Amino acid sequence: MRPQGVVSDGEAPVDVAIVGGGLAGLSLACHLLSQGFAGRLLVLEGRKSYVHDRFWCSWSAPDHPFRECVTATWRQWRVGHGGAERIQASDGQPYQCIPSGLLYAEAARRIKAAANAELRLDCQVVAVDDHGDHAEVALADGTRVRAAMAFDSRLPSPHPRGAAAPDVPEVDWVQDFLGWRVRTERPVFDPQTVTLMQFASRRDDVRFVYVLPFSATEALVEATAFAPGAVAEADHATALRAHMGDLSRGGDYVVVDQERGCVPMSTRRAPTVRPGARVVPIGTAAGMVKASTGYSFEAVQRWSAAVASELVAGRALSHHPARSFRSSCMDRMFLAFMRRHPERMPSLFLRLFERVPAEAMVRFLSDRASLRDVTNVVMAMPVLPMLVEAARSLRLWARSA
Repeated sequence: MRPQGVVSDGEAPVDVAIVGGGLAGLSLACHLLSQGFAGRLLVLEGRKSYVHDRFWCSWSAPDHPFRECVTATWRQWRVGHGGAERIQASDGQPYQCIPSGLLYAEAARRIKAAANAELRLDCQVVAVDDHGDHAEVALADGTRVRAAMAFDSRLPSPHPRGAAAPDVPEVDWVQDFLGWRVRTERPVFDPQTVTLMQFASRRDDVRFVYVLPFSATEALVEATAFAPGAVAEADHATALRAHMGDLSRGGDYVVVDQERGCVPMSTRRAPTVRPGARVVPIGTAAGMVKASTGYSFEAVQRWSAAVASELVAGRALSHHPARSFRSSCMDRMFLAFMRRHPERMPSLFLRLFERVPAEAMVRFLSDRASLRDVTNVVMAMPVLPMLVEAARSLRLWARSA
């Protein structure tokens, strides 16, 4: 039974409809409620129920509604390749982890506690239309929800993946991963240090293992590929078995859970929201996933807080790009270089983490970099190849503007 005040076809319209109850949709809903949104709010999610399916990590993101969901914090992180490694540390900007199950539960609790909001599961949205003076959300069961504003997290039709030729202007790669949550027979993990990237040598793509150590005997160990297309799960499993074999030195371990995912890494610009739009993309569809790394949590929180502030104040929604033009340019330059020189990426990351101070590196990876931070990063890269990619990128963007 739907609570009074939340409405659908044939009843009074809602003020805000959010299509998709993932990270972006639930974050926007919780930011609205925490800032005192008094209108009617409806979140439509296709899943029948929520289960833990991933971890969200970031470097100590600014204030957000899910701070109590942080279950692990690390002040050191490393990258490695072969026998070389670089370790950075920060007390002021630690690396943090939120299990999705806790975030889903906290968001559902907040929405349920609000008399003006509803989270509706098992809703298959088939269309979201902008009618100029309102938005309309059509569900597979024939229900139509009218809203003053609709925020849509559905992904558009994907662009063709796998374009690897250097003369193709856009990069459409993916970050494809398989993670195992493992428990080991004896202590093998360093619980003080996250392994961001332990690279394998490759010629055609970029492969590495990512490790979140929850204790000396328990961790999320994730095989990740930056690649032109999806990677077979069996290939990831082989990499994970090899990594665990090296760590455990023949000791037993058990896989207690796993996560699987594929995140776009594209140089294509996020859609521009026209003034007065009644339908606004959010999440991956709005470019909130950092194209060069796959991080999204902090960008989602910043964007949600800014949009919620405008809606609560009753102001017309202004254009809020998920990422700055400077950040997008850096991502484009980085991805274009990666497509041309995937074999050079391990040494590039080692150079970055060696030459760029930890605090500046964190700000850069979190899209909070100052001009000085960006300069430090650029100077740590192979300057001439990166300038070539920057020039190509600017020409392409000028043509598409």
